[in-house]
Amino acid sequence: MERIPIGIIGCGQVSQVYHIPSVRESEDFELVALCDAQFRMASQLASRCESAQAYRDPLELMRSSGARAVIIATPTHLHMPYVIQALTAGLHVLVETPVTLNAKEIQKLQRARDQHPESLLQIGFNNRYRADVNILRNFLVQNELGRIFYIKCGWLRKFGGQPPKGWRYEAQQSGGGVLMDGGVALIDVLLWLLNYPEVESVHGAVYHDLLRKDVEDTATAHLRLAGGTVIHLDASWSLLPEENKTYGYFFGSKGSAFMNPLRITREAAGQRYSMTPATLPKGADLYTESYRSQLSHFAEVIRNGSTDDDQLAQTLQVMKVVDAIYRSAESGKTVRL
Repeated sequence: MERIPIGIIGCGQVSQVYHIPSVRESEDFELVALCDAQFRMASQLASRCESAQAYRDPLELMRSSGARAVIIATPTHLHMPYVIQALTAGLHVLVETPVTLNAKEIQKLQRARDQHPESLLQIGFNNRYRADVNILRNFLVQNELGRIFYIKCGWLRKFGGQPPKGWRYEAQQSGGGVLMDGGVALIDVLLWLLNYPEVESVHGAVYHDLLRKDVEDTATAHLRLAGGTVIHLDASWSLLPEENKTYGYFFGSKGSAFMNPLRITREAAGQRYSMTPATLPKGADLYTESYRSQLSHFAEVIRNGSTDDDQLAQTLQVMKVVDAIYRSAESGKTVRL
């Protein structure tokens, strides 16, 4: 099968560690272009790839590289204009998250997507493609844990001791701090596991105490969902855990689950027993493999000529929740959605 020519716009860490290796290993795609405002970096990376050309200007890549698809992995404030330009140019797009700075920009993307139906847009929620996440989702879909009434989750990163630098710590480029960096993906995968129920209300708080940047270094939120489920979420660059950790506790009427690593417990006839699969991929492999699986799905979407139409609507819901957390933190009051 002929490979799909693809370009990558934005050659920072996520592209170097995940996107470029995934594309190079893929049987579905041929990497034909790498683009970055730091042209020297794009050129150095392209020199290690047989067929890739380096670009400084994303529009030039879209016009002349021969790519049929692009991955957009730039600072967040550039996502919306580049996605719209790519869709207008007739290219299929896989865009990193957070997709936009706020919910209002998602609505602009929806209009652009609707105006160019021949161009397919996939959102880079790679955690949906993790093997352990999909095992847990199957348990939830089959009601093995009963009604989920409480979820406690977190995305915590150790403070390195040095003042951090880069676009993630500049509000105009990132849209916010750790809530945008780690919280957006966490909120999506939680709602996706629950089949995207409506979020009825949000109460949140953010803190700037340790890093002293214009974006928050710690965020905490309490989400109440339709049907009564409650989610407590923590995200931080500046707490002091023993190690970086992403975790989730799921409590249901018939059992519970924990991630990460995945453990599942059921209750029956007054007894508790483990339903954890005997073999699971472990550690970083789960996260790395999620990018490969996401890319395979992107190829399938392109070849089939259709995508998940509800992805942007779900992304809009996530960004409305994020916006509400910031509003709640500012006002000190619960925000109803």
